[in-house]
Amino acid sequence: GGFDTTIMVTDNGVDRNGTLYVRNQLAHAHYLLRMTLFQNSGFQPFVEGYGGVRGSFLGARLVLDGEDDRQPVNDVPFFSANFNYGYAAGLRLRFGKRTFITARYAQMFHLEDGNVIQVADPNAIVIGEDGSVSSSTTTNVTLPPYSVRVGLAINL
Repeated sequence: GGFDTTIMVTDNGVDRNGTLYVRNQLAHAHYLLRMTLFQNSGFQPFVEGYGGVRGSFLGARLVLDGEDDRQPVNDVPFFSANFNYGYAAGLRLRFGKRTFITARYAQMFHLEDGNVIQVADPNAIVIGEDGSVSSSTTTNVTLPPYSVRVGLAINL
């Protein structure tokens, strides 16, 4: 989630209008171990074990009127994360020399605070006169303990 707002900033002594884009984004990084059966066939079932971090961060970018550049204002003024681990099972179907359709179901378990993370409360984000963005209030978001993915995979 996020919002866009028009603000005025001082740029080298000149007041200029611009648009501030604020986004609350979820991010994750995991270490993954995969075991694939029938690796050289067109039908490849697999299982995975993984562990890592999942969390949220608030980012803001400013675009001054008449310019196309999105200038970072405060890349990570707020960050919240929890550690998690889990397992997954899936299937890869080959339909080209190096191209696959992949389907995967994953189940997650969390080490801290269950599957609840803190995200910046959009109603409490403060924009300073210089365009700086800060957030001191958070709200709880419950993340689902599972994920289902279907996609296209290309091995290079």
